[in-house]
Amino acid sequence: MTPASFIKAKTPALMRITGEVLSSELFRMPDLSRREEPHHGGSFRVLLMGLVNALPFIGFGFLDNFTMIIAGDYIEHTLGLFMCISTMAAAALGNTISDVIGIGSAFYVEKLAEMSGVRPPKLTPIQLEMKASRRAANLGRVWGITIGCLLGMCPLLFMKDEDKEDKKKGDKKDNGEDANSQTTPELVVLEGSSSSK
Repeated sequence: MTPASFIKAKTPALMRITGEVLSSELFRMPDLSRREEPHHGGSFRVLLMGLVNALPFIGFGFLDNFTMIIAGDYIEHTLGLFMCISTMAAAALGNTISDVIGIGSAFYVEKLAEMSGVRPPKLTPIQLEMKASRRAANLGRVWGITIGCLLGMCPLLFMKDEDKEDKKKGDKKDNGEDANSQTTPELVVLEGSSSSK
C-alpha cells in the first residue's frame, strides 16, 4: 500500500473523528449573548480586599523606614567621620541596607500579616481581575506603605539633634555667655599696642 492510497482510505474516518473532537465541550465557544457581567461582590468585599493588601505593606514600610533611619544615622556618625561622606550618601547606604533586610524579612512580614486573622474575601478569578478589585488592592498597598513609612519614622523622636545643640553653643559664643571666650577684640588691640611701646 502506498502512502497516497493509505491517506485516501483513512480520510473518511479521520474527518469523522476530527468533527467529533471539534464539537466536544473542549472546543465549544461560550454563548456571549447570554453572558452576564460579573459582580465584584459588594463594597464590603472590596474594602476587605484593600485591607488584606494593606497589612503586609504596613510592615514593609515600617521596616524600610525604621532600618534606613537607624542604619543611615549610624553610617553618618561612623563612616562619615573619617570618610567625609555626605548625609545623603549615608542615607543612600542606609536605604541599601534597609532594602536587603526587607528582602530577607518579606516571608516573615507576610506570615505576620496572615496571623492577624484578616482573610481575603472569597472571589472568583474573574472578580479578582475586575477593575474595582484591582483598584482596591492597589489603594490598599498605597495606604499600607504610607502608614508603615510614617510609623517607621519613630526613631527620629529619640535621636539627638546635634545641629541644634551646635547652634545653641554658637549663639552663646556670639552673645558672650561662654566663660571661656572672655577676650574681646578691643582687649586684643590694647594688648598689641602696649607691647609695641
